Amino acid sequence: MREIDRRGAAEEDLTRAGVRDGLVELVEYDPAWPAAYETERERLVPLLGGALEIHHIGSTAVPGLLAKPIIDIVALVEDLDAPVAALRDSGGYQYPAAFNATLTHRRFLCYPTASHRTHHLHLVDDRAELERRLRFRDRLRADPALAGEYAALKRTLAARYREHREVYTAAKAPFIRRVERQIGSDPSGSGSASGLVFRAAVPHDAEWLGLAVAEGFQSYLPFAPAGWTPRPASTETEPLRALLDSEDFWCLLAWAADIVLAGHIAFLPATRAWRAVEDPELAHLRQLFLAPDFWGTGLARTLHTRAIEAARQRGFTAMRLFTPVGQARARRFYEREGWTVDGEPFSDPGFGGLELISYRRSVR
Repeated sequence: MREIDRRGAAEEDLTRAGVRDGLVELVEYDPAWPAAYETERERLVPLLGGALEIHHIGSTAVPGLLAKPIIDIVALVEDLDAPVAALRDSGGYQYPAAFNATLTHRRFLCYPTASHRTHHLHLVDDRAELERRLRFRDRLRADPALAGEYAALKRTLAARYREHREVYTAAKAPFIRRVERQIGSDPSGSGSASGLVFRAAVPHDAEWLGLAVAEGFQSYLPFAPAGWTPRPASTETEPLRALLDSEDFWCLLAWAADIVLAGHIAFLPATRAWRAVEDPELAHLRQLFLAPDFWGTGLARTLHTRAIEAARQRGFTAMRLFTPVGQARARRFYEREGWTVDGEPFSDPGFGGLELISYRRSVR
């Protein structure tokens, strides 16, 4: 299946399952939610066929926190696909197959109907992914002030994106990732470029990268045109997965504690990039994003230096990039690193009319 068809099928699948459409409706914490989880857990045990662990996660698992009234459950299993038939046929869960085909190391099901969902079931086969979710839950349980901050954010976003459930979910990601970074890499919350692990990205990383890019787009809101909406992570994930399957795409990740994506940088030939040009010696810097906690740590310069060297080794003599005109912080960084403006600002209709500027730099 062509990638565009695959993405379209996944979007339609989620719409049928009631995940894409519908209003964002938050309710105050219900003390009955833990009991509702326990009841469903007992029903799931025989259907999951020997799940290693089952847990209550999400906002309904945090006492006092307002939430969408849907019980989120995560189960660690050895085989992601083995329990699906029983969950669907005997358990009454909906399984959006096209959407799940885009996932790695996890599966998503919902119950009981698309129009009225009371439970979400997340299957994972990676203990690190399970523990990441549990740590976030436990941090909110242990820190009422942090939970209050999260509740206030959810209220604001629910009012702003009431008819856009996916955008609402994506807009919460920066907060969630900030808490995860504080837990997983730097309890002080100050961020550090030391102790990071650098490695090349693989297709399995597409979901992480999609979330990181979506978080980066959130930072455009202060200078974006009125009414501009950031692209959600799902819009980025599949194109990134396709690029990561290509030998032409170079992408380096910086991981903190092996569970938090601190930053990444990527380039590809300008002959294959957006606004392609027929210059085989020109590389296009597609992305350089850092998690906010790692701003000012020197990580951006480290990633940038490695990308320039990699481009040189691949035979490129120059590199270009596009960045928003209003992205003053990024523009100062690039100019310090030897980039110069290349042409007049231009508008990108496909990106909500955001005004962009082109930069260019030698890599010799």
